[in-house]
Amino acid sequence: GDLSDDGDYLRWDYVKYDVLRGIAGIDADTASQMASFSWNQTEITDHEQMFFKSIKSAPEEWWTVDSQIPDDIWDTWTVNVTGDMDNPFSMTIQELVDTFGTVTQTLKAHCVVNGPGEAMIYQAEVTGIPVSRILEYAQLHDDANMFYPIGEDGYCYNIYTSVALEEECLLVVEMNGEKLYADQGAPISFWGYELSSGNFTKRLTDIQVLHSDGGSWDFYGDFFDPTYGDDFNKPNSGVLTATSGQIFEAGETIHLEGYIDAWNEPITKLEMSFDKGNTWVVYPIENATTKQWVYWNLDLDGFEEGSYLIRLRATSLREDGTEHVQNYLTNFMFNVQ
Repeated sequence: GDLSDDGDYLRWDYVKYDVLRGIAGIDADTASQMASFSWNQTEITDHEQMFFKSIKSAPEEWWTVDSQIPDDIWDTWTVNVTGDMDNPFSMTIQELVDTFGTVTQTLKAHCVVNGPGEAMIYQAEVTGIPVSRILEYAQLHDDANMFYPIGEDGYCYNIYTSVALEEECLLVVEMNGEKLYADQGAPISFWGYELSSGNFTKRLTDIQVLHSDGGSWDFYGDFFDPTYGDDFNKPNSGVLTATSGQIFEAGETIHLEGYIDAWNEPITKLEMSFDKGNTWVVYPIENATTKQWVYWNLDLDGFEEGSYLIRLRATSLREDGTEHVQNYLTNFMFNVQ
């Protein structure tokens, strides 16, 4: 049972629920009567629930907790704007805020390598300086087509200048109404709509805008999987408020919350199977924007003692208008006792 028809080994985590015994199955018609589903795009993540990735070169002196951030950092941290432009300049964060003003936007941060059903995603209300105003002030040359947001450690994925403008990118200085957190790249980070958080340079020190014939490293979750010849994790869906295998008390409502996201593709539906994929409860997601995540709530009632499996399958809309169905389904197993 560990080989496919072609003689290839299968990954245990993707097939184990097909062979494990003792999991109760509930058909979609019955399950839909036991489940109450809703969704929104406004859910904001608390700071302690945000994933973070340590800086790759992680010198010991870098900040990891907010108490390490100096009070006067806005007056001492400088951003240099250079390149193919008539008006290169350097400003402190405070000078940037005073000169260009700020806007507040609700943005999602979704890691490009977030595995199927994994939790490397959050949404925040961020306040930042619009990159568009900075570039207008810098008086770019017409052929300055490449934008480089560079971090203190040299981290940078350059993107087309047009992408930085289209995605309404910001230099983020506040998050959820507070100064930017240490673990999210304080004191200033680069963010944009739809882009993977792999594009979000932390501890930004330099913006360069140059002419380049090279490619744009804008990530929209396009993590290619040769098994399917398609995206590994796009669209993606997962449970964020409980762990697979969790035990819930019999007789009480089981409350689950989670996400659906596909970066730059709008989500059109989430399907749930309570019988290992034989039948599916379909929850349409209508008129969703790609600028925020889709956040869902599920209440389950009437589940008797036993073990259950929910299989999630998200669908988004490709740029060509065809459906993009999640290849690796999200498995969430839970116990009631």
